[in-house]
Amino acid sequence: MDVGLETIFAVDLNSGVVAPLSDENTPASGANSLRIPWGIVMDEEDDIAFIGSQSKVVPGYAAILLVDLTTGERIVVSNSN
Repeated sequence: MDVGLETIFAVDLNSGVVAPLSDENTPASGANSLRIPWGIVMDEEDDIAFIGSQSKVVPGYAAILLVDLTTGERIVVSNSN
């Protein structure tokens, strides 16, 4: 993950190629953005990841996002709002 870019990268362990998996354009319009990601847990069997993220804009606001590792789409599982 990259905080400055709000991006999750996929890394091919065989070739070393790094490619954006989910960024500010996925989903469109920045919905469910990764403001300050602080943890990621991968579920390789279901091809998803859970990410904890804190807001840069609203102090104390945090969310757990589910990311589809195939499409890069994100949905909010739970938040502190």
